[in-house]
Amino acid sequence: MIFGYEQDLAYSALLGNGKFNAALAATRFSRLFYPIDVAHDIRLRLGAYVKDELEWLEPDSVSMKDAVFETKGLQFFIDSTEPVLSIRLKSQNPVALHWAMRIQCSTNENSVQFTNGILAFFKRNTWFGLKAPFTQHACGHGLEEQLERGKLDGSEVAMRDCESAAILEPNPEIFLAAGDSLKSVTDTLKRVHYVGFDEMIFRTAESWKGPEGLLKSSAYVLALLQGDTGAVLAAPEFDPEYRYSGGYGYCWPRDASYVARAYDLLGMERRSDALLTWLASVGHKGNFNQRYYLDGTLGPAWSNQIDQIGAFIWALEQHHSAYLDSGLLKKLFWSVEENARYLVDFLYSPGLTVDLWEERSGVHAYSCASIYGGLKSAHRMAEFLGFERDNWNDVAEELKKEFVKLFSEPEEGVFVRTVASDKQDPTPDSSILGIAVPFGIIEPNDSRMRKTAEALEKELLGENGMMRYAGDKYPKEGGVWPLCTAWLSWYYSSIGEREKAEKLLGLVEKSANSFFFLPEQTNPDFSPRWALPLAWSHSMYLIAKDALKKTEPKQ
Repeated sequence: MIFGYEQDLAYSALLGNGKFNAALAATRFSRLFYPIDVAHDIRLRLGAYVKDELEWLEPDSVSMKDAVFETKGLQFFIDSTEPVLSIRLKSQNPVALHWAMRIQCSTNENSVQFTNGILAFFKRNTWFGLKAPFTQHACGHGLEEQLERGKLDGSEVAMRDCESAAILEPNPEIFLAAGDSLKSVTDTLKRVHYVGFDEMIFRTAESWKGPEGLLKSSAYVLALLQGDTGAVLAAPEFDPEYRYSGGYGYCWPRDASYVARAYDLLGMERRSDALLTWLASVGHKGNFNQRYYLDGTLGPAWSNQIDQIGAFIWALEQHHSAYLDSGLLKKLFWSVEENARYLVDFLYSPGLTVDLWEERSGVHAYSCASIYGGLKSAHRMAEFLGFERDNWNDVAEELKKEFVKLFSEPEEGVFVRTVASDKQDPTPDSSILGIAVPFGIIEPNDSRMRKTAEALEKELLGENGMMRYAGDKYPKEGGVWPLCTAWLSWYYSSIGEREKAEKLLGLVEKSANSFFFLPEQTNPDFSPRWALPLAWSHSMYLIAKDALKKTEPKQ
């Protein structure tokens, strides 16, 4: 079946426009996202009547080009501007359609009705409306038997765990719209009917033309995961019932800071502007919550994650350097003031914070480096605007002296990841790379940093990439993280080790699936596991790719 309930958690692809997205799992749609941080289960099956026998469509592969997907006589895509999934099926026979949905993961209040030529599923202010060349329709339960007989009873409304069915004319064009009311869905369907399938497929393909491969898919993914507010999802929510994850359909300032940098490298200035402005708006007295809903309200959190502050300030300075946009910098400098003040106060009244991976409480090398990098970036931006903020620079330099004492392991001559209860934790951890890139509390070429990177490579790098840290068990048995592989590549590029950096980036590229989407983790055979696509993975790839490019000899 091309469409049906999918039990596997890892998606194959994401299609959409940032307002309305859909997840493709293998050859099946498994979820619709409307708004994009809310997942709705879907079953949408198509078949054809051949000599009065119903044959369900069961393709074995799907291809994608310029955001348009194809398989066995089917074309489907989500329009570049409208919240509409469009499907065209080439069949000389009447087509059977079977559609069921679970809106917002609950069956108790869902309803389906046939009205004004539209099959509409809805729950309160979430609506999905399907328009097609109907010859028969039905709303209810257990409709597959009616479809098998080729005769539908015409019932027009059903509630709770409901479904719908229809028989369509041959060669149908099907439009599935999302909206917050029946009127908005109806109006959208009227507009797309006027535009037509061919024009919509053309404008969607044109909007995504460009170089093929992982660079293009990264731009596509990062665009689809950004909401209207400017916030960016970590990943489409692959498990909305939270049985297997704590939820990925939120915005983490940590991930978002790297995404902002990736937008800059892609030339997506407006997207970066919107994201950085949103991040500034959700901060509270200079600090960030661990994660947020896209509308800026607080998401569930379990600890203070100090590194997010420095990452944001770094990302803002990178954006300013890319575009020399003093207007945005002036607009957001109030936030930099609050952020820097919070970091200074934190250092003078230190407390424990969770590490980059949100697992351990203590004093962490990456977190301290992010404070240093954030204060240095804040100082440079203040200088650019003509403000004197020497205190930020002085505090950063003092922190650097203490950092070397605290995190240097004297016998091995490397840096450790954490100090807790006055004891160093020497567990090899890829987050230690952050002390050199991007935050620079230790120069990348420092002999101890080189030795640290070599130790991390020896302990964590396998044939398919880099682990987060030795002994990682998340989610059950830790896999390889493409973003960590990209991070090591970024580091080696920073010291001019082009051959190593290029080889590592090749491992990241092998981690992408057939649609060039990067997951959070991979298995030993490079197959994806856990969340896919992950915005952080794509962002780190783009950053590492840019760093590698800068190592190329000038012509």
